Amino acid sequence: MKCEFCGRELRVKVAFNGMRVPMPCDCPESLDYIRAEDKREWQEERDRVLRHSIATAKIPPKFRVYPEYGDGSSAYLYGEQGRGKTERACGILRKYLNDGIEEVAHNRFFQTRTAKFVSVPDWLMQMKKTYDTRGSSEADIMDIYAGVGLLCLDDLGKGQMTPWAIERIYTLINKRYSTERPIVVTSQYDGQALVQRLSERGDGETAMAIWSRLSEMCKVGRVTGRDRRLG
Repeated sequence: MKCEFCGRELRVKVAFNGMRVPMPCDCPESLDYIRAEDKREWQEERDRVLRHSIATAKIPPKFRVYPEYGDGSSAYLYGEQGRGKTERACGILRKYLNDGIEEVAHNRFFQTRTAKFVSVPDWLMQMKKTYDTRGSSEADIMDIYAGVGLLCLDDLGKGQMTPWAIERIYTLINKRYSTERPIVVTSQYDGQALVQRLSERGDGETAMAIWSRLSEMCKVGRVTGRDRRLG
């Protein structure tokens, strides 16, 4: 057998089972090809770990490829609908997970970080379902989202902000505040409007406590621009 690049006869090694295995050529072209293939395999395996991490974090499929954004620290992103708040939040999650990948052996990678994406209405629904089914309790669901490395709460203030819902939101945010775990929040409301929204059922004290913790934890930023959903 000859090298496909330089045409030289390849050296042959006899394997333990008696098979004759051609050895790679050491010509520059062959070595360049081997290095390129190794780099491709390295990148493919790393990308596979990242894709698995993103899927485990429950980032919605249409947001999984959004460009990396921010530095993985806490952020409160607000603005009108369709401005790209969720896309940026998912970009923060993606960067956080990407930066957590470590190579533990040649072309073998390990994810050192965890993250979760959930809309606030969906999270509250998960909590309510524990009352009707056996298995996970409300405390179990709370602990999962309170203990994950980076949490994204999407659409804070959306849905029915009942006293029950506000109390659970406060408990979750306070747990992460107390343990200094980062959180990314998206909302249509700025700080003052969020407090008003959460206070509609009369629990202004808890609403203020929620915003107090978020404003201390998070970089607060308004997302502007055209409504992307309108094309």
